[in-house]
Amino acid sequence: MQCCRMIDGGQVFARIDEAAGMVRFLEDPERYDTARVVQRIDGQIQQSIAISGRLMDINQRVRLASLCCVALLVGKITLHGV
Repeated sequence: MQCCRMIDGGQVFARIDEAAGMVRFLEDPERYDTARVVQRIDGQIQQSIAISGRLMDINQRVRLASLCCVALLVGKITLHGV
């Protein structure tokens, strides 16, 4: 089913021969030689860069929160003499 969705969505180029139970994968018909394609690819690259930046920010926040939790735990252990 997922293969069918990918074919219908244009993510994969293929033909399904239901009688034979076979999938024939085809070449991507896009020529990748127009300004529109370059703009689309550039947009996807920019989007990927933005997502990467957000993930790095989240990762940094998680690290800082972890360090704060460890510091609080060490402080409690030290106060209670464990």
